[in-house]
Amino acid sequence: MKTTIFMIFVASALAFAQPIEFVHPLEFDGSKEQQEKVLAYIQNDILQNHCGPKDDSCHSAIIAIEREENFKAFLELTAVTNKEYLDKLILEYCHSEFFKCTYENLLKAYEESLWCDKGLIGIRKKDPKSRYRETQANDDDAD
Repeated sequence: MKTTIFMIFVASALAFAQPIEFVHPLEFDGSKEQQEKVLAYIQNDILQNHCGPKDDSCHSAIIAIEREENFKAFLELTAVTNKEYLDKLILEYCHSEFFKCTYENLLKAYEESLWCDKGLIGIRKKDPKSRYRETQANDDDAD
């Protein structure tokens, strides 16, 4: 009987618990409340990714390293300049079952993909046969 009551209590607590929300780096205001949300999100994500029933990497040293790396990545993301591109990555990484929505993954994707996309745009602009060149030239004139 005690086990049944305990299980009902745990199930109802989980059902009504507030999910730990992702804090958008460019909407971070530095308040104590948001700092706690960021740290809770990072901690929860690390525990889910490293401390499952079949994971051998649930060690306090690994968790501490992951926490520090994700928090550093979050702080770097607060200073990025291309919000539209970051929003695109957040949508892609955080609403997909294929990617892990960690600040570290978002920072790596932002740095690598943005550079790649800008590099391809530069190459396309120089190609006289590229359709992108015509479209881009018209878009640049409109700005």
